[in-house]
Amino acid sequence: MLTAGRRACLVAFLLAPNLAAAAEPSARSLLATDTSLCHHVDMGVPLAVSPSEAGVTTFSADNAQTSGQDIVIMHGNAEAVHDGQLLRSDRATYDRSADTVQAEGNVQYRREGLSITGDRADLNLGTDSGRLDNAKFSLAERHARGSAGTVLMLDRNVTVLNRATYTTCNPGNEDWILRAGRVRLDQSTGTGTATNVSVSFMGVPFLYSPWLSFPIDNRRKTGFLPPTVGQSSDNGVELTIPYYLNLDPQYDLTLTPRYLSRRGLLLGSEFRYLTTASRGAVDLEYLPNDRLTGEDRSLVRYLDDGHPLSGLTTNVEYNLASDANYFRDLGNSLNIASITHLDQHAAVAYQADTWTASARVQAYQTVDDTIPRASRPYKELPALFLRTQRPEYDLRPNFRLITSYIDFQHSDLTSGQRVDVQPAVSLPLYSPAAYLQPTITLRHTRYVLDRDTPGDGRTPQRTLPIYSVDSGVFLERDTRWDGRDLIQTLEPRLYYLYVPYRDQSDLPLFDTGTPDFTFSQLFRDNRFNGSDRVGDTNQIAAALTTRFLDGDTGQQRAQAGIGQIYYFQDRRITLTGTPDTAPASDIVATAAANFSKAVTGTLDLRRSEDTGKLDMAGVQIRYKPEQRSVLNLSYRYREATPSQAALDQSDVSLLWPIGPRWHIIARHNYSFLDHQELETLAGVEYQSCCWRVRVVHRRYLNSELNSHNQIIYLQLDLIGLATVGDHLDSLLDRGILGN
Repeated sequence: MLTAGRRACLVAFLLAPNLAAAAEPSARSLLATDTSLCHHVDMGVPLAVSPSEAGVTTFSADNAQTSGQDIVIMHGNAEAVHDGQLLRSDRATYDRSADTVQAEGNVQYRREGLSITGDRADLNLGTDSGRLDNAKFSLAERHARGSAGTVLMLDRNVTVLNRATYTTCNPGNEDWILRAGRVRLDQSTGTGTATNVSVSFMGVPFLYSPWLSFPIDNRRKTGFLPPTVGQSSDNGVELTIPYYLNLDPQYDLTLTPRYLSRRGLLLGSEFRYLTTASRGAVDLEYLPNDRLTGEDRSLVRYLDDGHPLSGLTTNVEYNLASDANYFRDLGNSLNIASITHLDQHAAVAYQADTWTASARVQAYQTVDDTIPRASRPYKELPALFLRTQRPEYDLRPNFRLITSYIDFQHSDLTSGQRVDVQPAVSLPLYSPAAYLQPTITLRHTRYVLDRDTPGDGRTPQRTLPIYSVDSGVFLERDTRWDGRDLIQTLEPRLYYLYVPYRDQSDLPLFDTGTPDFTFSQLFRDNRFNGSDRVGDTNQIAAALTTRFLDGDTGQQRAQAGIGQIYYFQDRRITLTGTPDTAPASDIVATAAANFSKAVTGTLDLRRSEDTGKLDMAGVQIRYKPEQRSVLNLSYRYREATPSQAALDQSDVSLLWPIGPRWHIIARHNYSFLDHQELETLAGVEYQSCCWRVRVVHRRYLNSELNSHNQIIYLQLDLIGLATVGDHLDSLLDRGILGN
């Protein structure tokens, strides 16, 4: 056995696995590639390296002989081992003076995750250079393999592959394959170049480039990104060819020309930046002279999140569209097409140990022309907030303060400034089995209004106390469910609230509305959102919650709750001006359960006290037996309220295998109220080990025009290389929940 102190290095060639790293498609959990279709590649057990062997090369063979003082000739299972790397061949010759190794016959290089075979290898251990002839490599982590006529290691950083191929298909299968005449990998710059590159799918070449440059590590690289092709009934044929520019380690720019055959060329760009104190992006889109409207159309987006100092955060968002129909015509998803207001705000916040202060300015651009001007939101120029957050201690008074100042501006409604101050004191009384917490709050609200009409008060105000007592009991018992030891809790809760009546008819309505009444609303001290109205009441909320907890892990397996508010007096403060005389609120209930590892469900109900019937219901059941098998069933129903429209919808979606390689994709979102489909997806997916194709038809409602748009999507994933066609992951993740 011989040892050498020089480093044996094939490190440069190990960069080859990164050839496709930058182009691999990202996959969400539900839509991820099924690797069970691939053959397992055994790379062997990694070689253990002890500290004493680090940096030392060890040679062994069945037979060894010397020739002169410097030449060692090894025959039969000749091996060179260095830092977990193995070079094996039938014959090997080591030259001490030149520090070189020549290996012949069944040459194999192996390290964790990588295996290379060849006919002959010439390595210079001193200069980290060498040559490997007729090489074939396998990469276990990427399930990739390839070949090269010759591998030239010019030095520690630069490797050249001649007549190279690359694929992620199983051995003996070349459904897709990349070929290059010459590939040069430079570890020092993190870049590679290739000449005479072609990609074939099913034996048909569909991509050729005389020259390509690509990243071989995590460093970004300027170049074209995979194009997308699609077609819609509104825009015609669509072709997008993004171009990425790596401007600086902290800055980059993506230019995205998007050709719409019925409208023209839309120019898009995204500039991103990342500094030690902030990160953000600027998106610009411009479509000159839209052929269908005859107008120039544009969109601006700016986002920034900052953390300039400890405890200090900033946030800026600015969106501006050239016209109200921009997202309807040029948006590419149902969520974007249904936007009604574009947010424009800048905010700063500071959080200390016991208090938080924040400030913002906020406005909106309304992009739904059906919304009347008087119903559009106010601007806040500015809004200031201060909140204390002291820790609670048993049997010790706890003081808190919530205060705000907002200057509301509106072109068609009364504008003005509002100050709202809420000091409060509570006395927490806790034990392991029960709690009681009385609280007294004094709420003072004052306005300075821009009113010119005689007789209207410009400085109305309101001051009133709020009294509440929150109490509850925790009971538990041991039980069993589905063969498991469980702990069942029973948690009755009573919440008493008293708010005296104050006339508030002279106060404006800047940001106040009535939220949808659900189980969580039982324990609020104000039945309105915002600060312009504080509801008078003398009430008690009674609720009962039960939970089933895993006896070993404490994980919640199921929970259910039901509750109702009982009123001791009529409520005179309402948004309609008509007092509320009902003796009790609607009954609300909620439930959620993990019936098994595959089946989960949620339920929300509300029973009207007036009619004795359900006026709100929501149920969802999800069956997910495997990673890429999911069925969602949901139904939502709601009677119309002064603040919300009626709703009666079903939503069924699935991604389901119909064979080892085939999946069907479907979604049907239907409105029984309008007797029409909101969105329908229908498609099929075929996947092999190294490629996947999806064809999806989408039909969705454009509510403003009351018409349906239809799009056909086609996506081909060459797994480990690139995605060609439409990128469907975001669409399917939104439409087929469960990941």
